[in-house]
Amino acid sequence: MRTVAWDLPVAWWFGVALHEAFGHGGRAREFNASPGVHLGTPWQGRVSYATFDAEGQSTESLLYIYIGGTEGNGLAATLLERRVVEGVRLRPLDLFFLASNRLVATRYVLGTTPDPRRSPDRFFAEYSGGGDVANYLGLLHELHGGGSGITAGGVDDQVARQYRRLRRQAFWNGLDPGLWWALASAFRMEARGDDSAALPLPRAGGLRCMPVFSSEWTPSGGQTSLEWIAARAERPASWFSLVARRGRGPSGSFGALGAAADDLLRSARLGFGGAAEVWIDPRNGLGGGVRLRLRLLRGYFRGLLVDVGVKSQGYWVGQPESPGPYGAIGLRYEP
Repeated sequence: MRTVAWDLPVAWWFGVALHEAFGHGGRAREFNASPGVHLGTPWQGRVSYATFDAEGQSTESLLYIYIGGTEGNGLAATLLERRVVEGVRLRPLDLFFLASNRLVATRYVLGTTPDPRRSPDRFFAEYSGGGDVANYLGLLHELHGGGSGITAGGVDDQVARQYRRLRRQAFWNGLDPGLWWALASAFRMEARGDDSAALPLPRAGGLRCMPVFSSEWTPSGGQTSLEWIAARAERPASWFSLVARRGRGPSGSFGALGAAADDLLRSARLGFGGAAEVWIDPRNGLGGGVRLRLRLLRGYFRGLLVDVGVKSQGYWVGQPESPGPYGAIGLRYEP
């Protein structure tokens, strides 16, 4: 009863709140687009949404805002999977939240958005009503061609091709091992009691590990990613990961390689980690970025973190759009 009446709807609603307020809203704040958010309750249908002022925004800025929702969900799922590999114990509600975040992009493409070839009128209605997938495809076409390519009578061939690509990537996203591990572990704990253990993770050479499949919508087109996350089997254990990304859009193929670590160096009170990624795409050529993180491990402000980074022009998941240096400060819950 708790699973059906509380955990599942609340976990999904947490994902909706993150999608609207911190995904669309975060990108809209980045471009000074005056975002607003309306959130329903966990037991209502599709009533939550974000608003923003599109006046004066470039096509690329609008693309970033529209992809920001699924970007926030996908990044949250990956961050939770990294904590799992690290050895942090998640409750059933946390595990359902992980799964809900990973499923957002898949649900949007496969469940919410009509096929533009089979139902052009319904796809156009979704586009006119602000639907994420339809507007993303229209803006993608506009950025790389002329106009949205979407009418009530049909869509441009390029829009149809990109929609089919998003569908293939949505299936890839739904095959994420972390998603199915989280669901299986959550239902196992709900059935056996919250104090029961989650399912064990695979081990290789003294490391806990997990492959992560994801799909992202970028300003150059849809991409698929494979990330390998690992951590020492004993505690304290800090995760590290390697990621490869590959996509193809209206201007051609693109890809990226990256690495990240939570505590690459560690002292009694401080942890030093970060991330780096290099990418190449037809629009911006070769680019890259690096981010360093300092985190307090002891004391009253345990969990306080400071990020300092720099990036070139180009898309990097969860990082600022503009090139140059940037910084951030935050607080991470430490069990």
